[in-house]
Amino acid sequence: MTTTTWTSTPANSSDALFRAWGKGLSDAIAAVGFVRTADTGQIDWTTVAFPTAANTQQGYEVYRFNDALQTTVPLFFRVGYGSGLTNGSPSIWLTVGKGSNGTGSITSTLTPSTQTSWTGTGASSVVSYASSGDGSLLVVGMFLGAANSSLSKVVLIERSRSSMGAATGTGVLCTSGPTVRTANYQGTYTYPPSHRWPVAMPVDSNADTTLSTSGKAPVFAATVTDGMGNFWQPRSVLVGMRSDIGSFSSFTVPDWGTYMGCGAGVAGWDGQAGSWSSPAIRWE
Repeated sequence: MTTTTWTSTPANSSDALFRAWGKGLSDAIAAVGFVRTADTGQIDWTTVAFPTAANTQQGYEVYRFNDALQTTVPLFFRVGYGSGLTNGSPSIWLTVGKGSNGTGSITSTLTPSTQTSWTGTGASSVVSYASSGDGSLLVVGMFLGAANSSLSKVVLIERSRSSMGAATGTGVLCTSGPTVRTANYQGTYTYPPSHRWPVAMPVDSNADTTLSTSGKAPVFAATVTDGMGNFWQPRSVLVGMRSDIGSFSSFTVPDWGTYMGCGAGVAGWDGQAGSWSSPAIRWE
């Protein structure tokens, strides 16, 4: 695993602010091992201007996976950078597919372009996080230090997994903010998006309770499907009660790895409709 952090302000009110959070994300993706392609027309962080209208992309980048499966089961993704519900709020668009056409378009699309917007206000110099695992997963926790559901979101891309947790070429999982999508790599089916992380919490997560016993607390994994009879458990994120998961502190799960708690308020990660559960992202 490779990890990195960066600090920026979630705002588009100037060229400097827009470039700071956008280039921070761009640099983080490269730092954790993903390769920017040679597609023409990609964003220039020294000259791009901040968006002046809502829901507007100012530019994009195309990356490819860099793991052992890339030669036989390639994955590419496009990140669009711009504005959300207002021109002043950051937003990204994430598309995943099997290739690119050399001019910025993803080919053989697996998960369609999905937008994530950050709409909170009043935050400055907020920490964001990124990690990868053997090139088979990308986890980005944007503006997590804000502890605000409008500002704190987790996006990720991960290959399907075997029962032992090894990356496979069967499918792909992509989440962008609260939207969860999976796809079969053969392109025969794309599972419809869910707006909740698919975790079965055995308790009422609308209550701020603890499941800790003798200093140990359980965490819960998702089970996802590509809609073609293939099920797997992603290794990029786990969920637990926020009373049991320390914010921005790491812990080890036997046979799974090391994770970092993201704190309260991360949008869309509750087992139910409340806000009392919290994700922990892969972090080692």
